[in-house]
Amino acid sequence: MAGRVLLIHGFEGSNKKGWLSWLSDELRTMGYTVMDDDLPDPDHPNFERDMAFLKNQIRYFDAGDTVLGFSLGGFYASKLVEEKPLGRLILVAPAIAAIDTEYLRSIWPESDVDALENVFAHDVDIDNLQVDEQIVLLSKDDPFVPFKIKVLFNDYWDIIVYENMGHFSMKQFPDLLGYF
Repeated sequence: MAGRVLLIHGFEGSNKKGWLSWLSDELRTMGYTVMDDDLPDPDHPNFERDMAFLKNQIRYFDAGDTVLGFSLGGFYASKLVEEKPLGRLILVAPAIAAIDTEYLRSIWPESDVDALENVFAHDVDIDNLQVDEQIVLLSKDDPFVPFKIKVLFNDYWDIIVYENMGHFSMKQFPDLLGYF
């Protein structure tokens, strides 16, 4: 068996759409056990509820397993490996710092940005993650996760920088397969 993978989508997102759905199918084909249940209420994130849900998802994970988080899912993925040692952490456009919630309110007036702010009130200790391999993928033109967060990632990270990928909203992301 190739191991286990937990996929965590972003705010108002789903693992059943876009490249996360595609990746789930590809990883299963490669022999991975994929945990890709959506967060309980992606439109109204709640730190305690979502973390309890995710901790339950990885209760049998060990040092050979992977957590991949996209956007808000990158925040949650980082929080998970603060507490539980795992083999690999992959963050795609992780919403872990410098998120302009006032800008988000202006472009998403119907969205629960207050709930998002409450989640972000729980800081990520990016320098003390319990993981063997750390990979982060960023886009220089991401409208939601500013490229300046690159400075948070030290020499232990494999940092992959893309041009013109925005917030990684494509249907497939073949580059990710190279990290499994």
